[in-house]
Amino acid sequence: MDSLDDGPNNLGQNYAMVALLDDEHIAKVHQIWKLLQTECGLPLIDIPPYPHFSFHVAQSYRLAELDDHLNDLIPKINPFTIRTTGLSVFTGQNPVVYIPVVPNQTLLSLHQLIWDKTSRFGNQLNPYYQPDNWVPHITLIHNNIDVECLNCIFDQFIGQAFEWKVMVDKLSVIYQKGGEFGIHEIYPLQ
Repeated sequence: MDSLDDGPNNLGQNYAMVALLDDEHIAKVHQIWKLLQTECGLPLIDIPPYPHFSFHVAQSYRLAELDDHLNDLIPKINPFTIRTTGLSVFTGQNPVVYIPVVPNQTLLSLHQLIWDKTSRFGNQLNPYYQPDNWVPHITLIHNNIDVECLNCIFDQFIGQAFEWKVMVDKLSVIYQKGGEFGIHEIYPLQ
């Protein structure tokens, strides 16, 4: 679900409003990706190279208007800490292996605020990120996952709790266009 190319209306381009992880946890996610490639034979990880969790995903945004609005909104958001725990999978045609972010009232309120304030600037919003559907998570791998691959992934991490505390001090708008990933803008939290 954190893949930017999820959804029935994908036309090769998607954008997301995300929280970028801190340097320590970016390094941990990159280590996990490398381990999955070497131990489970997974191909190069096909998700944005910026470990994150998403608040909002749309096929496109009216970026100039979104930027103006976020420049007013971001100063009102303080840095915050999230907790993670465990390892899980969204099942379905394109399974997603992820680290769950433990939702608390602060995080849920921030998500609601971001959803309410940014949705009008998006086109073809991904319904998985609506407040009633949102499951905050850090994607580790998606697509091309079969039962053998899932077994290998969970064998690698069966003894790990993934109980992380992550300081979030920047939000960002990231994008995928034709398989290329990029950062549109980073918004530091004060």
